[in-house]
Amino acid sequence: MSVSRIAIVGAGAAGLAAAASLQAAGGDVVLFDKGRFPGGRLATRDSPWGGFDHAAQFLRLRDAGLRDEAARWCRAGCLAGWPQQAAEVPAWVGTPSMRALAAAWARPFELHGGQAVQAIDGTPFSWSLRFAGGGVAGPFSRVLVTVPAPQARPWFADSGIAPALAAIRYAPCWTMMWVPAAGRLPPETVFGAAADGLDWIAREDGKPGRDGAPRYLVHADADWSTAHLDEDGPDVAVALRQRAATRLGIDAAAVHAVAHRWRHARVTGAAQQPVLSSGDGRYYAGDGCLGGRVEAALLSGRAAAQRILEDGDDR
Repeated sequence: MSVSRIAIVGAGAAGLAAAASLQAAGGDVVLFDKGRFPGGRLATRDSPWGGFDHAAQFLRLRDAGLRDEAARWCRAGCLAGWPQQAAEVPAWVGTPSMRALAAAWARPFELHGGQAVQAIDGTPFSWSLRFAGGGVAGPFSRVLVTVPAPQARPWFADSGIAPALAAIRYAPCWTMMWVPAAGRLPPETVFGAAADGLDWIAREDGKPGRDGAPRYLVHADADWSTAHLDEDGPDVAVALRQRAATRLGIDAAAVHAVAHRWRHARVTGAAQQPVLSSGDGRYYAGDGCLGGRVEAALLSGRAAAQRILEDGDDR
């Protein structure tokens, strides 16, 4: 059934998946994101030495429908298999970057970047978005929010889904982008299940479709990230570089080393519902609904679109 204009707040995996399903069904969809680029965790940081996928490292797609979509994305040149992460469920990476994958997904939509939503105002099935920098967009008959739950809670404080949103839990992650000064590096390109506060080390230049200098992306584990959450980025970069160098058996000197903090990186307590609906035209979807994987966010976004379409015409 048809609905009027639909706003999606957050252009990450869930928001983009929802937009694709809604637009395919004839929906009039507009996306808003506070970032300059779409993608959320499908993020890439540029540097003179090459890009760093400094959030999601890869996708593992177990859902048959998404795996069919992956074949189409591969044919379009924005996705490739990552043989170094071979497992029972294949790993995929965006090409030439994770940000490029998100950009390809976002291309068909009306997307407004750099728009931080401050409030969602209005009455049932007639909602407007008020932005932190001034300005208002709307009205929209439906608003789907896909940002991390702590950011979304104020917009649903008066709704029945407020307790479910409050129960969603996240762990942080410090990530470090490192170009070693060492001339000789280990031949391996992936070092998972590390220790001493590290959760992941991978050679960015070892991924499909990448070029640039030899460089590493390092993730701290949840415990270390939590313990050092409020430390300064340069200090965190030094600490993680030293730990990574010990793990790799190389000198810790760097040509480039920058740390980035993700406060809501890993879902540790999901709602265990694919979509949350307030019953008045406001919806919530994202990895906080089904679990902390890109696939979970994609499936939640699709479920939200289906729920919006099933709810039907304006009431």
